[in-house]
Amino acid sequence: MRHAVLPLLLLTVGCSREVTIDDAWVRAAPPGAGMTAGYLTVHNATAQTVTLVSASSDSHGDAMLHESFVENGTSKMRHLDDLPVHANSDAVFEPGGKHLMLMAPTHDLAEGDVVKLTLHFADGSTITVDADVRRDQ
Repeated sequence: MRHAVLPLLLLTVGCSREVTIDDAWVRAAPPGAGMTAGYLTVHNATAQTVTLVSASSDSHGDAMLHESFVENGTSKMRHLDDLPVHANSDAVFEPGGKHLMLMAPTHDLAEGDVVKLTLHFADGSTITVDADVRRDQ
């Protein structure tokens, strides 16, 4: 399990908050695949909402926040412009739900490789985490 920590400063003097990322992984895809998905958990252990606005990856030309859902019995997927992570809560990115859609790979990834994922927040802060490439859990 990989763990990244980023202290974020509040405007209130003397206060600080912490946002962490756990369980980052990227789904292994067949050679030549044009996309895959990334999963992780964003922990917000603060009294303030933080907003995830985008993601990027060192191994993909494009990364977007997405969500899978079922509507009228049909599986669908939609782009998320941003994702608020409420105070003292988690945002879980997992198969069948929220995920990072990773497109335009720069090279084929094999199980056991490591991908750098960077999460970008509305306040301008970023967190970069190593994500293992693996098969579904």
